[in-house]
Amino acid sequence: MHSYVYFVFQKPKRERTADGGYIVAKKENKDFETFYKKQELVSDEEWPAFMSSLVSSLPAAFRITGNSTQAEALREILINDYFKPLENLSPEELISTSKNSKSNSENINTSNGNKESETLSDSKNVTANSTLEMTDSEAGMEEPVKPLQPVCLSWYPRGLAYQLNLSRRDIRRSEAYWRLHQCLISETDTGNISRQEAVSMIPPLLLDVQPHHKVLDMCAAPGSKTAQIIEQLHSSPDALRGAIPTGVVVANDSDNKRCYLLTHQAKRLQSPCIIITNHDAAFMPNMFYTKNDGSTGKLKYDRILCDVPCSGDGTLRKNCDVWGKWNPVNGANLHGLQLRIARRGLELLAVGGRMVYSTCSMSPMEDEAVMQRLLLETEGAVSLVDCTGALPGLKYRKGLTKWCVMSKDMEVIPSAADIPLKWTNVYHKHLFPVDQDLGLDRCLRLLPHQQDTGGFFVAVLQKNAPLPGERQDSAEALAPQQLSQQDNKISSVEPESTSRDQDRKDSSSSAKTAAPTKLAPEVDDLRIWSTISPFFGLRTDIPEASYRNFMTRSREGKRRNLYFTNALVRDLITRNQDRMKIINTGVKVLVRVDNKGTSCDFRLAQEVGFIYSYYHKKYLL
Repeated sequence: MHSYVYFVFQKPKRERTADGGYIVAKKENKDFETFYKKQELVSDEEWPAFMSSLVSSLPAAFRITGNSTQAEALREILINDYFKPLENLSPEELISTSKNSKSNSENINTSNGNKESETLSDSKNVTANSTLEMTDSEAGMEEPVKPLQPVCLSWYPRGLAYQLNLSRRDIRRSEAYWRLHQCLISETDTGNISRQEAVSMIPPLLLDVQPHHKVLDMCAAPGSKTAQIIEQLHSSPDALRGAIPTGVVVANDSDNKRCYLLTHQAKRLQSPCIIITNHDAAFMPNMFYTKNDGSTGKLKYDRILCDVPCSGDGTLRKNCDVWGKWNPVNGANLHGLQLRIARRGLELLAVGGRMVYSTCSMSPMEDEAVMQRLLLETEGAVSLVDCTGALPGLKYRKGLTKWCVMSKDMEVIPSAADIPLKWTNVYHKHLFPVDQDLGLDRCLRLLPHQQDTGGFFVAVLQKNAPLPGERQDSAEALAPQQLSQQDNKISSVEPESTSRDQDRKDSSSSAKTAAPTKLAPEVDDLRIWSTISPFFGLRTDIPEASYRNFMTRSREGKRRNLYFTNALVRDLITRNQDRMKIINTGVKVLVRVDNKGTSCDFRLAQEVGFIYSYYHKKYLL
């Protein structure tokens, strides 16, 4: 007989106040203030405003989906039916009773479940604390509710982004804002609106994505920036009239579970031009495609978004836990990971292409120090792009050219030669500024007090020539055995600590595994297509309506669903499905229904609306 001992590890309970509410974390950290005063981010005169903004609530922000034909109409509805009636309400009219607030919360939870915490969150770490549920004590119900003052973000194209001077908490607890709150939720679910922090909208805008571009989002989850990139891919006049872009968006994330959150975001936009993959961004595998002459080439991306993991001290306004956990070592610890991801991004970038590097951190160790090291390593092959005037109306500070390195003990380390012995495993020479003009002042620093946002860092890099040691694209395709050997070589150079962390992530994510999307065999496709095409009246004069762009997840048995992709996505899936962890791709357009009284075994899916132009008019209601 065996006896077993079970250990149960529970998350520490948060302390409560006498009235049963939670104790709110203190929004102060003297080391934080000392560190950033040394960096001279702002002048002494601006420092009080800078700190005051950090301890205040972050305003809610959202954008209207730009590639929707109803975008302008939805904006007018929001202004006339929701914003204007609320602007002049008195404080008494804005204050709601706890009973009404509780009732509203219950209604939301009953009808929407936890969907709101997914769709209205833009955090890299989606946790229970990121939802809008709070006790009365924690939410500060004794404070008056603010009047609504919507601000159109002047730097966002076509005036389709708004920032409200309300936190999500304010919107939830006021009866007067109930209709607005419900509108934001419903329009988010349908893909017409995306809840996204204002500064988070900037990196995709600076990518300048065009419909023919091949785009890689290296650290894509939870997907708000990816959704913005998809919008840009579909925003040309032809795309608005129903044309399918020829480009592709490869959205990658290392966390398998978060890839499904990313899938949820992307599905709202119904794009046939996206592939979602699950790989460590620092070791992102090469993808291969078919060239115009029929040969195989290595895929190089025209645009890459490199929104790397960071310490997140720019999110202090919405993540109060950062106040107590912050220390100078956090940024230094992440420098290596951020560099590896950015370096791999540059390797995958085409010559003449553009990569945007961004963090929600204000630490120079994670920002300018990473850019400095990349520029030095690439020996002139890469340069920083001057973004002056790219987004009229955007307020920002130029990147730092000099900064201060401090130990965890808050001691200034003047140079690499002065690193104390006990810190040599954390600090290294690459963290210190060099006496060389690399154009670091072309980086953008978004500070919270400038436009009432979070803290953010953005740098736009352009690849002017192949990187030192970079091999040119070979016209010969690698055999599957060679591809496997190549992957093994990549894995062998991965640091041990990173491998252990990834193994831990993979084991914890085993609940859902990637189900590769596979192209159905051509003979079966022709057999199925012989009933589908005439039944639904698909036009034969449009190449995109060919059976070749309809894919299935199974090669055997009955096909349950058919997914539509563009030609490039189909080619990439076909050539790389056995070596890439592909989580999702395509838009479901046809669903099997076994009705004996019909000549076709498929019906149209709800998502089929975007390819109406591929049907003969007589078949449309």
